[in-house]
Amino acid sequence: MNRPNKQRNRGGRHSKAVAAWLVTTACALALGTGASAQELPAGLSGTLSPDIYLTQNMPGHAPLYPAGGPFIYRDTEMTLVAFATDEAKAAALIPEELQLVSIPQLPGQASAMLVFANYRENDQIGPYMEAIVNIPVIYEGQLYLYVPFIYVDTDAAMAAGREYGGYPKKLANIQMRSYGALKLATMSRSTMQEKAADPNFSEIASASMSMGGQLFSIPLPADAMPQLPFPYNLILPMPAATGAPQDYVLTTMGLRRIPGVGPGEGGSDDAVIAELVSSPWKVSEGEVFAANDISIAFNPSDEDPIAQMLPINSIIGGAILHAETMVTSPSEDWKVVVDLLK
Repeated sequence: MNRPNKQRNRGGRHSKAVAAWLVTTACALALGTGASAQELPAGLSGTLSPDIYLTQNMPGHAPLYPAGGPFIYRDTEMTLVAFATDEAKAAALIPEELQLVSIPQLPGQASAMLVFANYRENDQIGPYMEAIVNIPVIYEGQLYLYVPFIYVDTDAAMAAGREYGGYPKKLANIQMRSYGALKLATMSRSTMQEKAADPNFSEIASASMSMGGQLFSIPLPADAMPQLPFPYNLILPMPAATGAPQDYVLTTMGLRRIPGVGPGEGGSDDAVIAELVSSPWKVSEGEVFAANDISIAFNPSDEDPIAQMLPINSIIGGAILHAETMVTSPSEDWKVVVDLLK
């Protein structure tokens, strides 16, 4: 008759001992001492190898995206619209090591570009959509598309772009629709500021256009490059012929900044990595079409101030890219163009 009570009592004493140990441990951890009057008992050492956590992207045991690449895109559609904006405002968005591309026909103006992309297949990070604002710049005689604003709709695309290329990616709701030749695209973001009519999203950027005739196909021809009419010769620069078919390459640039940790010099207020990184995107198979009846808009936003920083003064031109295959490789082709801490 008494045995069950004894068992319950022993169980009670065991539970009380565990509870007391947990309270002691919690107090020690709360005080930041890492120990108490009774030293914390050490358990089994970790078995996660540096071969994993120093070579795989975070978290090493379940990476958000694979390390290295290459990233292979298939069945991609892009709409590109070049527009004129205030030269001084565009200059305020690029590092002092870079220069804007001058537009002699438009004094006081600089070009910028709004791009929407639908990456329907990607072997490494899956399908996603993207909205990009870039500014053509020159560094040591080379043309780059510097990216001050960029948005994606998946976490893997956001992390890979930020960690490898320095693209300042944010998550957004991005929609692209085709109605015959008509192309429509919008990008909206949730906001910490006052909500818009939609309680979840405030529209930031939008574009519409219709698809015209083909400008050129990819791979590019071996000898005679297409001679594009104005304004396409400004927004789609053609490489020199090499005597062999070649990819069409869009070379973008991001500012990769990683903050330090802790107080003082090299701490959380400082950067431990600050680099301008170039990233070539190689379209090996596809077609580029003219865009007609183009319209774009930016809506003011405190958190995404594209409208305030890059006003749309006029439309220069647009194009639509259908890429069957596009490849970019952080492990092979991407490079640090400028180390801003040296």
